[in-house]
Amino acid sequence: MIRKRSDVPIIMLTAKVEEENILAGLEMGADDYVTKPFSPRQLVARVAAVLRRVSDRKPQASDIIVFNDGDLICHPSEPYGGHDRRDMDA
Repeated sequence: MIRKRSDVPIIMLTAKVEEENILAGLEMGADDYVTKPFSPRQLVARVAAVLRRVSDRKPQASDIIVFNDGDLICHPSEPYGGHDRRDMDA
């Protein structure tokens, strides 16, 4: 379960609409579960709601996610994960 490592907000966007999939996603730690087709306005509202819930939360060490033995390090509390956006656009 992802929540053992981090409490970074997670919204699952999927085509799986069966109740068992929705429940599994939420039980794995997702904050919300959105199925296709979806309204872009509704998705934006759901993202805003999740961000409101976590906006007062202080960043924690568990928020930093490391991939591939440190080749990619994401700092979710920083814009662009702590990386220079120019590096990401190249």
